[in-house]
Amino acid sequence: MKRLYFLILLSIPLSVMGQRKIDLHIPNRVIVNFLDHVVYAEIVEGKPLIKVTDEYFYYWYNANDIKKTRGGFEGKLLHGLYSDFYMNKNLREKGMFRFGRKEGLWKSWHINGELKEVYHWKKGKLHGEFFVFDESGKLLQKGSYKDNLFNGKRYTYESSGNVKVEKYVKGELKVKKEKQSKGFKLRLWRKYKKKQTTIPQSSEDSLMQKSPLPSTEIPKGHDLKNSKKEKKKSKNQKAETKPQKKKKEPKVRIRKMKKIVPAETEEKQT
Repeated sequence: MKRLYFLILLSIPLSVMGQRKIDLHIPNRVIVNFLDHVVYAEIVEGKPLIKVTDEYFYYWYNANDIKKTRGGFEGKLLHGLYSDFYMNKNLREKGMFRFGRKEGLWKSWHINGELKEVYHWKKGKLHGEFFVFDESGKLLQKGSYKDNLFNGKRYTYESSGNVKVEKYVKGELKVKKEKQSKGFKLRLWRKYKKKQTTIPQSSEDSLMQKSPLPSTEIPKGHDLKNSKKEKKKSKNQKAETKPQKKKKEPKVRIRKMKKIVPAETEEKQT
């Protein structure tokens, strides 16, 4: 009898649990065949209780196809492991989804098996370091994202061997201001000074220079003589205007003479 009572007591909670509906998001696996690759993805059955916003893209499954839409979905959201393969069985892309949005580390490969791209995602946005490689495995570009925008230094490795460095702040490229050398500044200052010192010619002078009268023409030799005379005059004027140095007057030294007392006077005093 005791055993019967014990079995009855055990069966009561089990029957109650069977009547209740437990809402658990259990992912199911789907296989989608494309022309050049095959996708293995995990999905969520039903509509999970999540807030859908226009800020994010959502990946979902419907009619044997994987869709991508911003701010909404109409099917089963991808949730869990996502693996994409080439037809030669090499990996094409691999990562994780969380309720339709990319999350964590994502990698992609070239068809020859070399690594192609490495990205980090956070709640459906690029966030963290990224790397881009060519088919031979050489690094082409690296940098970092923050909230889906370039942030920090981005390095681009060119085929010539040069490295291009660009700095971004919240998606905006910052350009460095070139420092002007001292020589460049001096040249600018001299040009500015020349502009200030030059006196604009009057309209009459300019007309005379453009169209000189034939009667007022002066021979070249006469011009040279006049220029030489003017130079001499300017030199003489400069010499006259210069302050003349005062000649130093010789200093007169005065020596004090000692008094010499004769011997006779000394005897008289005694």
